[in-house]
Amino acid sequence: MNKSYFNALRPLLPTNLHNKVVLDLACNAGFVSFELAKLGAKVTAFDISETYIDQANLVMCRIEVPRVHFIIMDIEKLEPSFYLPDLILLLSCLYHLKDPKAMIKKVCNTSADVIASFRLNNYDKFISLFNQFGRTPSATANYGRKKAALFRKP
Repeated sequence: MNKSYFNALRPLLPTNLHNKVVLDLACNAGFVSFELAKLGAKVTAFDISETYIDQANLVMCRIEVPRVHFIIMDIEKLEPSFYLPDLILLLSCLYHLKDPKAMIKKVCNTSADVIASFRLNNYDKFISLFNQFGRTPSATANYGRKKAALFRKP
């Protein structure tokens, strides 16, 4: 990932992230997590890959970046409401899940805003799933062959 990826998502983020609780689900090696922490968010990031989490922790040890709490976990087993998040990120991961509808239901049942991104060929499918749980996109951003959407809390 590069800075232009994060810059494409930036308009979907709240203007003030200071002390906001953010969950980054399927965080990969933490690039977006670190960028959110630089903006003042309290980030907990999850990925099923021990390799990705090891890479993220190595970055925290080697260069000066804000602290992020990384957890190795299958996000399908996560209960996001436990963390009382203000914002949940689901970036390019839903199509990898066994039951994406269940994950969408979990995040929609929180009071958090949700930013999710999808491949363009899956965009309408996932938007309709969010709609089933009372969330409609309030803003979108295109980048490459993907599109992200912001779903505000009800």
